Amino acid sequence: MSGNAASDIRSLIEDSLEQVNGFIKGTQERIRSGEDATNQASDIFDVIVREIDDIRERITDVSSANEEQRIGVEQISDSLRQIDESTQRNTEASRKVGDLSVNLKDESHQVIELATTIEKLVFGRASREQTYLPVEKTQKMDVAKADFEDEEFDFDSDDESFKDAV
Repeated sequence: MSGNAASDIRSLIEDSLEQVNGFIKGTQERIRSGEDATNQASDIFDVIVREIDDIRERITDVSSANEEQRIGVEQISDSLRQIDESTQRNTEASRKVGDLSVNLKDESHQVIELATTIEKLVFGRASREQTYLPVEKTQKMDVAKADFEDEEFDFDSDDESFKDAV
């Protein structure tokens, strides 16, 4: 081989080496750039994962709060239902007490009238009528009293009029 040929081969080898070194450097730069991009993507994914975890935690908190509210609403509904039932029972009891009061009042007036009638039959007069009866009943009794004042009664226990009056 001649000196020129060896020099040309050497020159080709050096050129090839420079090209290979250039490719290697370019590849290394691309690798470093790829690593940087990968690291940035990894950091972004880490942020995304943390944010997703934060969102998941918030959703869990909201879900728990909703459950607590649901339970609270159920308890309020139950309480209102119990209050309503109690109110209905109290209303019914009040109505019954009112009815019993009216009945008791009517019966007490009947007892007073009966006592007055018995007193008239026994004594010929009614001394307690104004104590027991309201004004309008007292006025009626005064008229009845006037009817009986002039009459005399024989209170024989076999007397049918006495038995009928009682």
